[in-house]
Amino acid sequence: MTEEPIREGNGLYDWQTAYGVDETVIIGFDHRLRLSQIPPPMLAWSLELCRIRIGSLNQNPHLKNIMFWTDGNNRVGKQGFVHPQWHITSETTVYQRLLEEVGQCCDYFFIQDKQRCLLCDIMREEIKYQERLIVQTEYFLAFAPQGARYPFETWIVPRQHQAYIENGQYTLGDLQELSSLIQGLLRQLEKVLGERFLFTLVLFNAPQRMSPTAFNQPSLSNLPTDFLSRAYHWRLRLKPLLGIGTLREDATGECINPILPEIAAGMLR
Repeated sequence: MTEEPIREGNGLYDWQTAYGVDETVIIGFDHRLRLSQIPPPMLAWSLELCRIRIGSLNQNPHLKNIMFWTDGNNRVGKQGFVHPQWHITSETTVYQRLLEEVGQCCDYFFIQDKQRCLLCDIMREEIKYQERLIVQTEYFLAFAPQGARYPFETWIVPRQHQAYIENGQYTLGDLQELSSLIQGLLRQLEKVLGERFLFTLVLFNAPQRMSPTAFNQPSLSNLPTDFLSRAYHWRLRLKPLLGIGTLREDATGECINPILPEIAAGMLR
């Protein structure tokens, strides 16, 4: 972080020095607590700390994509349970999956001329039909996405449009509401999958620095400078790791989900 990243060509490929961030935020002092057991104010403070740190890392011009995530309830052999923690990571590139998702949101907003955020429209549909809606609070919504790729996959989304979690005007009360929502979902999943089921909880946040040319699509090359804040909407994705996979998924990239999202949402409600 104290040096400039070095990047040069190597035939068809690019070679670059290692440059980025991999940090850990420790949550609380009790080693054996599950994320669902941590006092909500303490979990809210840890989320606020992540927001502050992301805002600080945004000042580095070389970091393009900053995210945080946790691999909760994990075990490491005879060492017992891993301490509750968040991981903050960032690199000099935007992850391909996020790049594709941002491109789809921009296509919906600008190219299809909807002039609306795609995730805002999805939320309105979920509230209207209720089938996949799990819980609705004053500021946040949790639902199973239509055509979920994984069993019990759940999206947690702020109801007010915001592309960057670090830029939103969230009070500690708002973050405590988010913490209680996350913990409620985890406790419901513990009833279905057992107390120490494995999961990931990942932030999908708008990249801080990104040019329309990164899409490599002529139709998206002339977007306005504020295209990210207008078209993208941050969210958290809760994904239990159940070890379900198929040869077809490995070969084609198509996920096989044996549980309909409508059924999964009903179980979590």
